[in-house]
Amino acid sequence: MSAPVDPTTTTAWAELDRLRGEFTPDLRAWFDAEPSRVVDLTHDAADLHVDLSKSYLTPDVIAALIRLAEQTRVAERRDAMFAGEKINTTEDRAVLHTALRLPRDASLTVDGQDVVADVHAVLDRMGEFTDALRSGAWRGVTGERIHTVVNIGIGGSDLGPRMVVQALRSGGHANGPRVHFIANMDGHELAELLPRLQADSTVFIIASKTFGTAETMQNAASARACRGGIASRSTSGRVSFKISLQPSRPRKSRSRSSSTSCNWVPMAPSPMRTRRCMAWRNG
Repeated sequence: MSAPVDPTTTTAWAELDRLRGEFTPDLRAWFDAEPSRVVDLTHDAADLHVDLSKSYLTPDVIAALIRLAEQTRVAERRDAMFAGEKINTTEDRAVLHTALRLPRDASLTVDGQDVVADVHAVLDRMGEFTDALRSGAWRGVTGERIHTVVNIGIGGSDLGPRMVVQALRSGGHANGPRVHFIANMDGHELAELLPRLQADSTVFIIASKTFGTAETMQNAASARACRGGIASRSTSGRVSFKISLQPSRPRKSRSRSSSTSCNWVPMAPSPMRTRRCMAWRNG
């Protein structure tokens, strides 16, 4: 796949820069001058109804934006992404988050590997585990039912699961475990949380795509170091899961302490790794 086009080198970018210098937003005037503005700038895409009529868009700006998309080959690169081509030229890899949305009977083969089958194998394992944890069939190392989950991550490893938890908090999902998120490098958040936890019924999730993120590794190390401050009815301690695209790094960072059992699982956006990374184990 060819390298992406620098948008700032295109004539469309120069035109947009010129329009920016002349731009004076005036929605009232635009609606008066364009009686069909709402109709012209309202679109249906799948189950989305998008009304752009109240955005700061003019016919000239829209035309320039379309030319910019054409000159940077957006449609071509979109099609290549869905086909599994290696559009990430920096890392020479495919961008396969779209595969996570493909139905089970879809087909996408990349480098001879059935990506869809890999994705659904991991999704099935994830579903089995979460169902077992929520029902109480899967328990901690001392046999206690899990009541608390602590996710340690930053960026997408924090915002993604945090948004899912917020979305599912209502609608019949309120009976699940309490979920906490630690993303701040400042130790105050972790220090406030740890004394309130019961080790026997708590699972820690350490999420990092590369397992080299400084903030996440520091917070994980702090959580391990503070294990003495967490209440426990036994000496067996906690269970933690490590989620990563790099199978070797979670293993290398596995704690040697007998009070912490670290398991690792594949990060969902990497279907190419799933055959190597599936491991759901009770510590």
